[in-house]
Amino acid sequence: MISTEIIDYIRQEIANINKELFDVQHSIWSNPETRFKEHFAHDTLTSYMEKQEGWKVSKHTFGLETSFDCTFTNEPEKNPTVISFNSEYDALPGIGHSCGHNLIAIAGVVAALSVSKAMQKFNLPGTVKLFGTPGEEGGGGKIKMVEAGAYDKVDVSLMCHPMNHINGAYFKSYANSINKVEFFGKTAHAAVAPWEGVNALDALVITYNAISVLRQQFRPGDIMQCVFSDAGESANIITGYSAGEFRVRGPTIQRVKELRKCLINCVKAGSIATGCEYKIEEQTAYADMISNEII
Repeated sequence: MISTEIIDYIRQEIANINKELFDVQHSIWSNPETRFKEHFAHDTLTSYMEKQEGWKVSKHTFGLETSFDCTFTNEPEKNPTVISFNSEYDALPGIGHSCGHNLIAIAGVVAALSVSKAMQKFNLPGTVKLFGTPGEEGGGGKIKMVEAGAYDKVDVSLMCHPMNHINGAYFKSYANSINKVEFFGKTAHAAVAPWEGVNALDALVITYNAISVLRQQFRPGDIMQCVFSDAGESANIITGYSAGEFRVRGPTIQRVKELRKCLINCVKAGSIATGCEYKIEEQTAYADMISNEII
């Protein structure tokens, strides 16, 4: 069991830096940046960590311009355990920090600092890390970091997320597949010679409508939504190119794979009906979260 002496010490240390921690997170909230463009947040957090005793800070890590890796060690030869905390800090386009990533950022910082201060005060051996994880709003930042080996030697990795669930530790997140769909047709004048065109917008609309009809057979928890990102430039031109973002969600990654096959069939329907060529690119895929009950 963790002694109350250590807990009380950590609480006091947090209280001592409460004002500066608030200022750091508020500056990130006041300067929202979208995925993989979080230069202000990256620089703000790394500059703060560089001022902390015993911390080694590495910027622009794991092939990502706005990722970072901070490490604190105390006699790691006596305890090879590595625990990491994670700070997210990107915002939603046009909305800002509605998911509270400014709070996640500072929660990661204060958790990592608390552990390091306790390690120093009570001579606790081991290693603690703080990862800056960009591109969480649809960019799969942690996935890219996992693939780059960031967590290879980490035994336990922790983070928190603001939510209104009482039992947040057992919160169930959906698996998610983000897809860019494109149709390639042929432009033509909509009044003079529409028969010469191949309408890519129609292909996108047919895909959308096919999904809408398909929803009546969806299971509880199945979600498929889209937004048109390119639907043409003028109403008097047969659209030669169209594009949309389609998000597929489900209770498990296996269910998402099944639903994505349905999406592909709907895209094919739009292609066949209009004579357009199509392209589907899965940009990011998130697996469903499984809670670790022991931790």
